[in-house]
Amino acid sequence: MKTELETDRWGLKSLQIYKKKTDYQVFSQSLFRSNEIFPNFAEINELNMLQRIQTIYLAIVAIACILLFFFPLATYYHELNGNYKLFIYGIKSMDPEPKVLFGPYFTIPLIFMTVASFIFSVSSIFLYKNRPLQLRLSAFNMLTNIVLVMVIFFFYATKIQTMTMIEPEYNYTGIGLPLVSVLFLILTNQAIKKDEALVKSADRLR
Repeated sequence: MKTELETDRWGLKSLQIYKKKTDYQVFSQSLFRSNEIFPNFAEINELNMLQRIQTIYLAIVAIACILLFFFPLATYYHELNGNYKLFIYGIKSMDPEPKVLFGPYFTIPLIFMTVASFIFSVSSIFLYKNRPLQLRLSAFNMLTNIVLVMVIFFFYATKIQTMTMIEPEYNYTGIGLPLVSVLFLILTNQAIKKDEALVKSADRLR
């Protein structure tokens, strides 16, 4: 009788252990079918992707584009030749009667590249579902900012210097904003690549 009782107890204990293992396996499998068990899980997952670190980086780039319209890129000052400031949107003369006049469309390429960079940044934030496209757009955005810096230094700075006969004094805030954008776009691409690697790794596990 004692032997049968022990056998029954051991048998019951073994059954309980097996049941726990079975429940764990069911729970593990349910993680891969989370969209079926939790109807709002997909929405939560999308929200998490939107809140990734690259969203912050792209927002900083967009803010830098806006600030470019408020800070001068360079100042040209000479007691005899005049006083000018180079902005993204144009060249402003501080003299009542400037000796050199610049047309209203003189800095149109700078405006175009700055606005394009802003649009690329905002668009990339909402492209978290399409990471390859987000990565390409961020890379093109980086190229736009690099070209912007090169055009300022190698065309506008020298062109204005030739026309006014004044050497430029660069404003570190204004000229540094596109460089800050390039830095954060590099970080953005690295974060997107890391997310893409994680998603591919999760797909292989499934």
